[in-house]
Amino acid sequence: MTGLALRLYLIGLPFHAVDLLLVFAFYARQDTLTPALIGVGAAAVYVVLAAGLLPVVGLFAIMVADAVKIILHTAVSLWLLRRRVGGGFEGVPRTLARAGLAAAVMGAAVYVVWQGGALLFGGATGLLPELLTVALPAAVGGGVYLALLHRLGVTEVTRLWQSVRQRI
Repeated sequence: MTGLALRLYLIGLPFHAVDLLLVFAFYARQDTLTPALIGVGAAAVYVVLAAGLLPVVGLFAIMVADAVKIILHTAVSLWLLRRRVGGGFEGVPRTLARAGLAAAVMGAAVYVVWQGGALLFGGATGLLPELLTVALPAAVGGGVYLALLHRLGVTEVTRLWQSVRQRI
């Protein structure tokens, strides 16, 4: 049950990341009211949806309603911000596609390293095997993701890499 609950929460995770950036964009424009009002509306949808789904799917209604709430908040925030700003979103689909590709490759790399660690450590217990089982796939995944974003020409990662090189 815990696994299913987490998977349902994961539906909204990418939207949480984008939504936070959109809220910051409103704040940068000295507008704190709009995201708050969108949040009130999304919360109302959450309550109605969770109550409506509770008899049908039980406890999982909360997770589904939360995912719908954040998707709604993100969509409305993006729509309103685009109307107010006018442009500046032209490169977003391209960057999202590149980030999605890099994330897919990263996921495969993490899985391979994780499986290799499971074979290598077997049933070993202790702090070091458990730490390596988590840290090694995470480090490889992060490295693969950043390297691919840089190779695919994602501007923000290229600038980050240049900044790091200048400091070193």
